[in-house]
Amino acid sequence: MKLPSKAHLARLPDLFAAATVLGALLQALVGPWAWPLSSVLHFYECSAFVWLAGIAVSAFAQRLVWSAAHLALLGVWIALHSPQLSRSQELSASRADGELRVVTFNVGDGLASPQALCDALAELDADLVLLQELDHGQAAALAACGDALAPFRELRPAGRRGKGVLSRFALRELRHVVEPDGATRVHGVVETPWGELAFVNLHARATVAFFGPLTDFDEQLAELARTTQRERPVLIAGDFNVGPRNALLAPLERAGFESAFARCGAGLGLSFPNFGRYRGLPTPPLVRIDHVFTRGLEVRSAQFGAGAGSDHRPLVVTLRIPAP
Repeated sequence: MKLPSKAHLARLPDLFAAATVLGALLQALVGPWAWPLSSVLHFYECSAFVWLAGIAVSAFAQRLVWSAAHLALLGVWIALHSPQLSRSQELSASRADGELRVVTFNVGDGLASPQALCDALAELDADLVLLQELDHGQAAALAACGDALAPFRELRPAGRRGKGVLSRFALRELRHVVEPDGATRVHGVVETPWGELAFVNLHARATVAFFGPLTDFDEQLAELARTTQRERPVLIAGDFNVGPRNALLAPLERAGFESAFARCGAGLGLSFPNFGRYRGLPTPPLVRIDHVFTRGLEVRSAQFGAGAGSDHRPLVVTLRIPAP
């Protein structure tokens, strides 16, 4: 088998640049059906390294047009990401009166050890925690922590489909939903001192990342958006298995939901995979597939914490329920 030459390898940044531009244009025209070409946007958060490599390689080869193209794409990347890169990434230990701290965390079906998970959640000191991929050992440890960690709990350990809800305030209207593709959700309401907050804890199937619109994930989100009451603030959070620019998320945006990280995120916000935790591969974080979408809430901050051994990082969001 003939190995690629250095000249061919040097054109890889050009191919990525062309695929990114074409994918973005197609996604604007045909939405989710731009897949799979638009799946390159899944990695857009870390694409600055590709643009820098393209500038250097093209300049060395005296391909000025391609060098200028990469420079322009880097400028677009900086313009899009400069607000979140300029925000502080330090997680405040305190929050103002009336603010809630919400955490969504895929705990990796046992990858986050029970003790490490309990310690991490205690340090985050959240008012509402939504967990995905909760296994029996993790659930038993969380239950053993008792009221010291969360007075109100709903733990449904089931490995990949496991879910958990931990709350400082009373929970009600809890219900579990199983989609036809096997994906599970937990719906509920938190009775906070500042008003009721509805939530949905979801975990999309991994097939969504690979088969895009051939799955019914966008239809699931459209149904969620349609049936969610507008009378109370609501958040939809979890592991969506798609990046922030995926057109499958459009039903939420059309229904008035806003990404908490897009609103107030700090840093690049790459949530998956934690280095060395996904199947033992030495892969750094490349994508953001863990999200919190809100409607009727004031988002104050959004940032990612340490993974406690999981292959995901927890997304920590501070928000306020507006006065009626």
